[in-house]
Amino acid sequence: MISIDIVRSVSQLLADKVEQEDIKGACNRIPFILKYYLSRYHKIDIDIHYGMIEHNNMYAFHMWNSYEGKEIDVTVHNQLVERVNSNSIVLDEIYIQKDGEILYHLENELPQSYLDKITEAADEEQRVMHILSKSETEKQYLLELSELLNGDGVLIAMKRRGLTDVRKIKNYLKNNFKTDMNETFKYLKNIGLDQSER
Repeated sequence: MISIDIVRSVSQLLADKVEQEDIKGACNRIPFILKYYLSRYHKIDIDIHYGMIEHNNMYAFHMWNSYEGKEIDVTVHNQLVERVNSNSIVLDEIYIQKDGEILYHLENELPQSYLDKITEAADEEQRVMHILSKSETEKQYLLELSELLNGDGVLIAMKRRGLTDVRKIKNYLKNNFKTDMNETFKYLKNIGLDQSER
């Protein structure tokens, strides 16, 4: 198989795994696993991108891959925030059909509309914090808002730590997602896609 066919096959299989096993919010590990797997077993280098997805006027921090300039996003069809679920993309082609297309914004090109929403959310968080006797609704809102901002912070921190290098990715996966990594490699091995480690 030529490199692009290997990338396509592996990406499609990972998209299938995310769908069949209902793996939600996996963009903090699947793009790393895909990059590390292709580098380790096939000596194919793909890129990791950090940024924001925009869909139905909703925003979510996200990570995805690309190969030779073609987008690969095998987790976007099963997000934690279901309102931003969209078509899974493999090499610029729709692989798993969901609710329409999304816009991708790289982390250094975030849209002003998103930055405005973050400012508004931060102001709202500060307002809610000053309410001494919060209602259950406000408590839940504050919890969800904090989780959203913390989640964005974690992924931004990954970018700042330079998690694009295969050696750093290997350590990150082993320290945080060793089980996921091993299970995914086993899954790919069982269907004959891996090669002997070189």
